[in-house]
Amino acid sequence: MNKVTALGRPVVMNHFPNRLVAILTLAILAGTLVIKLIGGVAVLNALSTAAVTAFAVFLTWAIGREIDPAHDWSAFVALPFALLTAVMLGGPNFIALLFVLLFSRTLSGCTGMRPTISDSILLIILGAILFCDGIFMALIILALVFFSDAFLKPPNQRQIFFGVASLFVFGLMFLFVSGIPFYLEMGNLYNISALLLLLAAVVVLFMLTGREQIPDDMNHAALQKTRVRLAQSLPALFVILELILKGDPALLLLYPTVLAYYGAAFYHLGRLLKFGGAERKT
Repeated sequence: MNKVTALGRPVVMNHFPNRLVAILTLAILAGTLVIKLIGGVAVLNALSTAAVTAFAVFLTWAIGREIDPAHDWSAFVALPFALLTAVMLGGPNFIALLFVLLFSRTLSGCTGMRPTISDSILLIILGAILFCDGIFMALIILALVFFSDAFLKPPNQRQIFFGVASLFVFGLMFLFVSGIPFYLEMGNLYNISALLLLLAAVVVLFMLTGREQIPDDMNHAALQKTRVRLAQSLPALFVILELILKGDPALLLLYPTVLAYYGAAFYHLGRLLKFGGAERKT
């Protein structure tokens, strides 16, 4: 039997895409380690670099699965680009990516289980850590997640308390920790292009996905379309707000999320070109 936590997803190892991403992750880890060792890098540094690279690629896949849960293969499209980016630019902020992954699961209800009190507290702790790291919008996004979870079907009304708690923690940290900058950093053409492409990817996902009836991981019920739409939207909103506030650093910290959206959008545009409107009518 697969052991499941409220925010966890059972890894069904006889499911081929899951086995494939596990193999790819291990191959990237081993390949990067060997290349670094051959290049004369110290063992610990080589192992650290290999782990960062492999984990960045894996999280790109994991976030891609959350924003497009009905299609196993769309999450793979971005992986070569994630690997290249990790090699060139180094690792992203893994706490931020874990935060995105967990709040997406809270929204989508993909696990088939309600988040526990400890799950919600963990998310608030992660949001506070990210604020201290300069990722200021995490707690605001988290409040939206909690309030959405409280009122969408099936409602989890105790999340209202955690939504209020997220805003309270945000207010405290705004007052007593280094504050949010009151200026924008969006003058860079690369940032503006990344933002516009991210918006375009969200539009593509909204137009070409979301019609499928797919069960949660426990096979209790079909995922609610409104929840899936929010799980597609709020990670992108999180990235966009951070891009507006920080510019280049936000891309370096969150690039697996951005690439996951691009990959899923390209996958569905490719399907549209290959099959035309036939699949949309089925």
